[in-house]
Amino acid sequence: MTTESGCFDIVVDDDATEHLLRKYLANRRSQSGELRRALSAGDFAFIEDAGHKLVGSGGAYGMPRLTDIGARLEECAILKCATDLSAPLREFDAYVHNVRIVRRQ
Repeated sequence: MTTESGCFDIVVDDDATEHLLRKYLANRRSQSGELRRALSAGDFAFIEDAGHKLVGSGGAYGMPRLTDIGARLEECAILKCATDLSAPLREFDAYVHNVRIVRRQ
């Protein structure tokens, strides 16, 4: 759910799920820099692999938007189109840095 502040709330019911999601998001946030470095280096294989993994993991973690972003990253990397990668990379950054994990009331 997108909030008025532009954050994306993921609602959880228990500590275990919250812990898993926090760890997953921390890894995705660090991946943001890795993707930027890969783009600068022209490492399209790295971006393709990362995008492919996002396609699988985004939905599994309740973040279908990451699945969509991952698919776009993967497709652009396969085509080796650096200019087209800018938009999904910005969207990835914005999403992973604005997700909030909240407990169900």
